[in-house]
Amino acid sequence: MTDTTTAGTVQRIAFPSIGTAAVTDRASGADVRGHAAGYTAGLRAAQAETDALRARLQAEHAALTASLRADTVRRIAVLDAATNAMLSTVAPVLSDAEASVASAATDLAEAIVGYEIRASRPAVETDDGGEARITSGAETTVRRALASIDRSVPVAVRLSPADAARVADVDLPVPVVADPALRDGDAVVDLPDGILDARIATALDRARTALGVELQGVSA
Repeated sequence: MTDTTTAGTVQRIAFPSIGTAAVTDRASGADVRGHAAGYTAGLRAAQAETDALRARLQAEHAALTASLRADTVRRIAVLDAATNAMLSTVAPVLSDAEASVASAATDLAEAIVGYEIRASRPAVETDDGGEARITSGAETTVRRALASIDRSVPVAVRLSPADAARVADVDLPVPVVADPALRDGDAVVDLPDGILDARIATALDRARTALGVELQGVSA
């Protein structure tokens, strides 16, 4: 750029600056690097935000899962406590009811068996107009006692005095002995090495034991 004078006036002339190719390439490279750096920074910022969001969502999910699990455990504990409370109230009542029913059933069975034994002895009139008992029931008692064993083994069959008298004239395979300790319908078979207890009360006591019913004794 030079200054010239024309008719007393000074004018400034500007000459254009002509750059080299190297200068132009450097400028273009700087622009590209700047754009790349900005893009990379943007990606990193976006990745950081994504990671933060993922971490927050995972934390919320874990907290919700833990809360639901704790609530489920609490509800199960409440149901379990309620069930145990109900069972502790109902179970003893049911147990007592079952024991009462079983006891009543065995008592009823004993009464029915005793009645059937007595009823199986129909009454007949004697010569003096009195009433006597025939021996069908007592004979049945003996045969019931001998039913499960070899009849050649027993030494004797013990009956109540009344039953022994009723079968005195009956032809039986073993001797009959009167035992005051026995009731009508009871029988005890004497064996060479022990006895076979065929008393009604004994059979019912075994039934009571099997049913878990407390033995209360048998009334005479």
